[in-house]
Amino acid sequence: MPTLTRFILACAVTFGLVYCAALALATLVEPTQRQIVVTIPQDRFERPASPAGGGSAAADPGAGLETASTGRLTTDLESFGFSR
Repeated sequence: MPTLTRFILACAVTFGLVYCAALALATLVEPTQRQIVVTIPQDRFERPASPAGGGSAAADPGAGLETASTGRLTTDLESFGFSR
């Protein structure tokens, strides 16, 4: 049997075994559900500082994005702990 045919046959058998194992796990194993609790620090709920002068947010779209504690601009995702 040529080497390429033997290699393709070995890959096909390996793929078949992995596929059968995945299928067996998907059909025979029932996952257990459990509750998780994530503690979020209180400072994560801090509201952004309001724009100085009480101007309209439509006039300045970046107004109010600077936090009082750090002085840097944040986005909605950063306020929930996701970074860029």
